[in-house]
Amino acid sequence: MSDLLQRLKTEITRLSRKEIKAAIAPLQESNTKLKKTVAELKARISELENRKRLDKFTYKNGDIIEEQKLSATSPEEAARLRITPRVIRNLRTKLGLSREAFAKLLGVSSQNVFAMEHKEGKLKMRSATLSKYLAVKGLSRRAALK
Repeated sequence: MSDLLQRLKTEITRLSRKEIKAAIAPLQESNTKLKKTVAELKARISELENRKRLDKFTYKNGDIIEEQKLSATSPEEAARLRITPRVIRNLRTKLGLSREAFAKLLGVSSQNVFAMEHKEGKLKMRSATLSKYLAVKGLSRRAALK
């Protein structure tokens, strides 16, 4: 008789777990989707804040000096700037940043930063990268690490 009771108890436990799992499954799927969405939105907000911060302001010693326009670098100004691999390397080491971190600030890949540091002669940058470079150039080490 105890064998019958044990089997009955096992079957009831199995069926109740099955029912609970069926009732909770939609909630778990919904919760997973919501968590992924929140994580994506947080990453997007962080990216936009960093981009806005770098594009909009000029920094010096961690303090905002002035607001700048994105189109502040005209083609004539860009032609006058002499940006060499040594300048890029010195700026990156002055800020104490790895190639990956420096690349994030400029909005380029770390391979691109490597190529910039090892190229010969004057560097040519796209206007967006150039404006970010000018913004990063005025940053202090503390502001760059933030």
